[in-house]
Amino acid sequence: MTELINLTPSILNFIGTIIIAWGLLISKEQALELGVARWCGDTDEENLKLPAVRDRLKQKKYALIGLGFLLAGVSFEILFIFLF
Repeated sequence: MTELINLTPSILNFIGTIIIAWGLLISKEQALELGVARWCGDTDEENLKLPAVRDRLKQKKYALIGLGFLLAGVSFEILFIFLF
């Protein structure tokens, strides 16, 4: 029972972090839709060069890397709780 109590904050922190980062995790299509200016290129390749679109895609990349590290950290924490 105490193991579950010790584990609960980590699970809640992990879920909260995912919810906070959810807005950063977007597809290329969503980034194009959000970042395309009124005067834009004719193709998606041209629009992917726009600063706002590049910024959104960079945010997505770092959010995915951060979530990977969080998942690894929480996994190790869970592993150590049950091993020790």
